[in-house]
Amino acid sequence: GAPRGFRPGGAARTFCARCAGGRRRRREPRRPACLARVAAARRRARCRRKRRQRRRRRARRCAIFRAAARSNAARGCGLAALGLRPCSPAACLRPACARYARVHRRQTRAAQVLMSNLFDVYGFELFELGFFNSDPHPGNVLVMPDGRLGLIDYGQCKRISVELQAALAEVIVAVAEDAPDAVVAAAFRKTGFRSEHDDELFTAAIARVMLSRVDPRMMRGKARKELFGSDKIAHFPPDLMSVWRAVALLRGSALSLRCNISPAECWREKASRLLQARRAALAGGV
Repeated sequence: GAPRGFRPGGAARTFCARCAGGRRRRREPRRPACLARVAAARRRARCRRKRRQRRRRRARRCAIFRAAARSNAARGCGLAALGLRPCSPAACLRPACARYARVHRRQTRAAQVLMSNLFDVYGFELFELGFFNSDPHPGNVLVMPDGRLGLIDYGQCKRISVELQAALAEVIVAVAEDAPDAVVAAAFRKTGFRSEHDDELFTAAIARVMLSRVDPRMMRGKARKELFGSDKIAHFPPDLMSVWRAVALLRGSALSLRCNISPAECWREKASRLLQARRAALAGGV
């Protein structure tokens, strides 16, 4: 007998998975529509799963934020000590809210003042003392009730040599003045940094990533692949690694408070004074 779906003088018909049982028939060329429906159903399920995951993450962040705000308020420190009301992450999703905009501006100004003072402290430690705490994570920084900063846990300190101080000061001045790549690379090599191919663009890019503002373009995987595809780090001085660790932690704290601060611009004045004093000492010695 003729197969099911066969009509003499016409095209053969088949049944899709959804239309089994003979309730509806489709012609052979339209069979991929069944796969399209399956793929669409999978996409919808994936979107629902991602929405659930985002809601859970948002709920966790809100819970952590509220617990930290309650803790700071109880201890009399944090933004509550400055008379500022904490703004929840949920409010960040509604930037058009006038109340949130006012609170956000006040918090941003307060955070900029706090982070500027913190960077000034580390500039003093690096270029005037030569002795600094290489572990300035947010748990080691307290905001006192009167707005002052309290720094604790100086158990991971590092002393840097006068030569590294001067070399680092040269790099900071070059990066802050947006000098050409050749000047930045030459100054950065004095710290002991070396790359496999000694590429000026690569060396200058590493120095700028380390000491300038966080560039959102460098957060993309393609930009990092292009950068490290041209050259590789051959030697990174251990003393400079401690400085980079401190800078990374300070910038991370600033970014968590919505402040994108350039360490080179903050430390430019202190680095210039160090270089001038060093030149004067060398000239006097000669």
